[in-house]
Amino acid sequence: MVDSKVIQFPLKNQISSGIKVDNSAAEMRENIIFTENLTEALIVNLIHNMSENGIDVDTEPYIRDTSFLIEMVKSMIYRDSEMTHPFQNLVDMCVSSTKEGKSVHVEVDIDMIKEITGFNEEE
Repeated sequence: MVDSKVIQFPLKNQISSGIKVDNSAAEMRENIIFTENLTEALIVNLIHNMSENGIDVDTEPYIRDTSFLIEMVKSMIYRDSEMTHPFQNLVDMCVSSTKEGKSVHVEVDIDMIKEITGFNEEE
């Protein structure tokens, strides 16, 4: 007869099959770190090359443009990693592509960009 106050524990080497480990947060963190490092390397190289070719990289407009470009580069890398970034929606809205054999034909909808930004050529 088993005493009702005794708790029966599983055997020592028995593994519980109900335990599942979710590594998605760790993978996402690694993808973000990779994206940050790659983006930094690409942008530093871009700035260096532009500076060597006479572009003034110290102006406020250049720095703003570069900040926009940094987010665009991150968006590209995130898309490849199946992560989302708001710029992906912007690209999807303004750029269309069709595949013709091994080549891809791409078209940027400048009129849509003008509409989104309120660009006026007369200004």
